Amino acid sequence: MTGGKSLTNESPSINKFDQDLTLEWILFSSEPAGMRGLKYSNSHHLYTNDLSKLSDIPGPRKWDRQKSDILRSEDEIKADSVANSIGQTLNKKPLKDLVDALTKELHSDIAKTRALYRWLTIQPFRTIERSTAEGDKIIAQYLLQLVEKKLTYAQLFSILCGMIGVPCVVISGFAKGSTYQVGEKLTKKHRAEWNAVLINEIWWLVDTFWGACEFVGKSRTEIKYSFDDYYFLTDPEQFIYTHFPEVLEWQLLDKPISLREFEKQACLRQRFFELDMKTLANTLCCLKTKDGDVSLVFGLNPHRSKQQTFQCYVKAFEPDKKHNTNDLMKKNDNSSSNTNNNSNAFPETNVDIKTVEENDEHYLNIKIGFHEIGEYKVEIVGKELHVKSNDNKFDWIAIFKVHVKNINRHNFLLDDQIKPIASEAHEQEKQQQSNIVVINIETDSAEKAKIEEEMKKAEQKANEINNLRQAIFNAMKSKKLDQLEASVGDVIEKGYMAELGVEIAEAKESIDRLKRLQKLMQGVQELNQETIAEIRSYSNPPEEVHKVMKATLLLLGNYEEETKDWKNVQTLIGKTGKMSLKKRVTELDIESLQLDIALGSKQILEGTKFETIFVTSAGAAAFFNWTTGIISEMEQKYANNIASTLPRTNKS
Repeated sequence: MTGGKSLTNESPSINKFDQDLTLEWILFSSEPAGMRGLKYSNSHHLYTNDLSKLSDIPGPRKWDRQKSDILRSEDEIKADSVANSIGQTLNKKPLKDLVDALTKELHSDIAKTRALYRWLTIQPFRTIERSTAEGDKIIAQYLLQLVEKKLTYAQLFSILCGMIGVPCVVISGFAKGSTYQVGEKLTKKHRAEWNAVLINEIWWLVDTFWGACEFVGKSRTEIKYSFDDYYFLTDPEQFIYTHFPEVLEWQLLDKPISLREFEKQACLRQRFFELDMKTLANTLCCLKTKDGDVSLVFGLNPHRSKQQTFQCYVKAFEPDKKHNTNDLMKKNDNSSSNTNNNSNAFPETNVDIKTVEENDEHYLNIKIGFHEIGEYKVEIVGKELHVKSNDNKFDWIAIFKVHVKNINRHNFLLDDQIKPIASEAHEQEKQQQSNIVVINIETDSAEKAKIEEEMKKAEQKANEINNLRQAIFNAMKSKKLDQLEASVGDVIEKGYMAELGVEIAEAKESIDRLKRLQKLMQGVQELNQETIAEIRSYSNPPEEVHKVMKATLLLLGNYEEETKDWKNVQTLIGKTGKMSLKKRVTELDIESLQLDIALGSKQILEGTKFETIFVTSAGAAAFFNWTTGIISEMEQKYANNIASTLPRTNKS
């Protein structure tokens, strides 16, 4: 159990990244405050000071490999050993000395990156005093900047990785840490930073801040430091339950989810995945009950479930009381003064709760019956029984907010034959849990069949929704209007508008966009060859016509250094077949078009008006409409990046 582990979100509100180091390559998913001169890459979805290096590495995408596939146990042991042995011994040395000491005996990028992660996450940075950090560019200075929030863990880790030649992106977004209250909307107080590192041509997620464990003892002055291995190369399918990047591509998922979906999805914690559990019916963090009864069902690994134990805490929902790990530490501490031998008492609420666990080695079914209307917080915790260690504490599996709208006086739990769990091996521990009821029930075959039928229906519904969601995603990816409209129609026909509201909104936005693009192309497609030949026939064209054709050709990949000469424009206009102008316009993939090029095209057209062009050349007017329409689409798509992107009209 990560007893007093602090998961307070790290504030990335800094004005500089690092002015003391000459950094060869900087990679940020969002534009950092106070840094100028960075350029945005549409293909890699990041800001950098050197776009040319991106051609040698892949962009963000889903991968199917696990941490164990690339991190050999011997490399892990050696890297951790080196990091532990160095500890704070080099804190008065330059950062380069530290990196050399950590990596000189390691031969692979994964082992070196592991050593950096291990060293950074075990540093007791709160004990660093300003007097010990005096000196130019020494390690202690950087640790002090962490304390003073002038630097974030993610930024320091990026600096360290850069020094060993491992590409490392600083990712900005939101995290469900200790400032998060289950079910609430995410705001700036939830902002956080983490990293993606490129190892073996695959991007891996790392959070050194969450990996740095801080354990609080009997008093705030008694602080111990450890580290959490889970946040090194975390599976993106698990990471998305706690971390949401501003740039969706850095979720590293086939089908990225929206911020709204992230806010609404079940609040699953690290222990859920460590125990190899699955959600079967409860996919949302906020639940509603009209009769006071709630059933929470989770899938278990049949090979591990016999060695797992679970408990459930229920309390009145307090909006101002956040997710506090210290509370759970006290509940795990047998010396805590907060123990209560009356396991049916809930001092924090006026609710008579009966919690039922049924574990048949395949699923965990927790039933809760509420006796009063209100809002409640339900926390499910668990641990492995076979782990014999003082650190093997209960830790969070999932947290829910339950809104009880009405109650059923004949609560289903009151009619059951309830039998407390009281095995001799765990009797003392279970009796000393405060505010908790852990009971078992022998359900009859009819009840069990009903549960299994409900689970089957829930699974079928979930599969159907996932198939519809995937169909929408595939249609959006294909950019085919008919396919998109059909996928939306299927959702409406099957009545899943509420469940897929976010996807429908995105699909409809794509449909509108595709229709606008089709309309733009229609004007060009309707041009006959004589009209295009008329544009080409100019030996010395009006300035407006030349501008329009330069702007159009720039969007198609012909830079201004080529098209400033009208003879070259005439040659490009005169091509036929696959390279004909109409064909190239029709086949333009707006998704691959870069924002700086679109802004460059807009810059070329500055001061040009449709009315003036139309009088001069109807053909040029059609290309003007198409070009300005494409520019408008790009400005809508990348609205947040326009201010920081310089227009580009030339190749370099």
